Amino acid sequence: MDARPTASQEVGAAELTVDQLAARVGLTVRNVRAYAARGLLPPPRMRGRTGFYGPDHIGRLLLVREMLSEGFTLTQIEQSLAGAQVDAGAAVLALRAALMAPWLPEPPEIVDVGTLTARSGHPFAPDALAELQTMGVIEELQDGRLRLLDPALIAAGLQVMRLG
Repeated sequence: MDARPTASQEVGAAELTVDQLAARVGLTVRNVRAYAARGLLPPPRMRGRTGFYGPDHIGRLLLVREMLSEGFTLTQIEQSLAGAQVDAGAAVLALRAALMAPWLPEPPEIVDVGTLTARSGHPFAPDALAELQTMGVIEELQDGRLRLLDPALIAAGLQVMRLG
């Protein structure tokens, strides 16, 4: 699982050097400089010979990183961001998330066995739960609760169970 923050998770930061900025967003300094050279990143605030970056730069780099992970090319990202304000990155990312929402899977849901039993209308035998774990549909947590990895799939399966 990727532990790096998303643009929506990264709120603010003090002024950062290019090294600190790269570390903050999970990129190399070389990539940060390459993105800046392509115009994907606005210039830093200069103090003497040192450039300082702020929250807007972090947001822009996280947006670029996320767009790259979605399969956009650097040229497509340049075209998408051309003329955009520095802080417009969050708006672009929010629009993308809204457009993609119907096709994205639901986040995992944590329930207890009683809740799953109530939803299905039938008690779950331990071997049935083990089978669901083997199929990769649920995970049992240390406290005995269950993580439904694909709640929509579970809901469909429970509906079939209710129908007999």
